[in-house]
Amino acid sequence: METSNGAKKVIVKITNNGSILAEFPEATAVFFRGGDVVYVGRQYLTDADHELKPGATIVEEIRSYEEFDEVRVHLTARGDK
Repeated sequence: METSNGAKKVIVKITNNGSILAEFPEATAVFFRGGDVVYVGRQYLTDADHELKPGATIVEEIRSYEEFDEVRVHLTARGDK
């Protein structure tokens, strides 16, 4: 996962480097200002099938409605072997 900050947003780029597809990959961004949480945003990072297939890359942005000076992004997904 790669992230970069923009004006009131974080851009999240994920690549499925595994051999199984990831179902419903979701990024949760926790935005902070001065150490305090000011906003939490979520975004699915999927194709039209709600998946991230092996070898695929998806880029999405998560907007904050508050000014922030730090953001932490957590990624979750499920897969079946």
